[in-house]
Amino acid sequence: VSNNFFDGTIPLAIGQLSRLGYLDLDSNKLVGSLPANLGELTRLTYLSLHSNMIEGPIPSSLGLLTELRVMDMDDNALSGTFPIEIGNLVKLTTIGLSFNKIGGTLPASLGNLNVLKRLTVVGNLLIGTIPTELEGLTKLTHLSANLNDLTGTIPTHMGRMLSLNQVFLEGNALTGTIPSELSQLTKLDQLLLQLNGLVGPEPKEMCSLKIKKYEADCTIKCGCCTWCY
Repeated sequence: VSNNFFDGTIPLAIGQLSRLGYLDLDSNKLVGSLPANLGELTRLTYLSLHSNMIEGPIPSSLGLLTELRVMDMDDNALSGTFPIEIGNLVKLTTIGLSFNKIGGTLPASLGNLNVLKRLTVVGNLLIGTIPTELEGLTKLTHLSANLNDLTGTIPTHMGRMLSLNQVFLEGNALTGTIPSELSQLTKLDQLLLQLNGLVGPEPKEMCSLKIKKYEADCTIKCGCCTWCY
């Protein structure tokens, strides 16, 4: 029932659909908050609510959806913080929470999601550092955390996330230098680091990678970048 003109709220009665395995309500005009009893849909493997106008916090009860593989709630007006209970969903391969109003920090419990392949939290109000526990995401290929207010340095442990293909961290408040450990990411195809507070020098090891799109601030004197700002 995606791509219709459904409006109104998600009904509380949805929690009674105990055998439901697939719920796709994206690209409608849904408003209101997420009902806490979504957590009763324990057979759910796919949840897509992106491109609506849903607001309010993400219920911690979603941490009960232990069969969930895909959770896509991009482009809504969700607020509050990132529930630590999401770390219970160890079968997740995709998390999409971009373009909401989610604040607080990225929870360390995300490091439990060892089959996660895609994590997108673009354009929120996230603060704090990138948790070291993310090194457990060894299957992650796509990380988008750009356009937030993340601080601290780019953690060296990212060099152990060997499946990474795309890393978008631009438009935050990251400081320090580009860690040389990133040169171990031989599958890296896109790396965007501009509009932060990073400084040089760029590690010479980065030039050994064949990154198609590698952008940073010109103040780093990034000799291997495809573009600088």
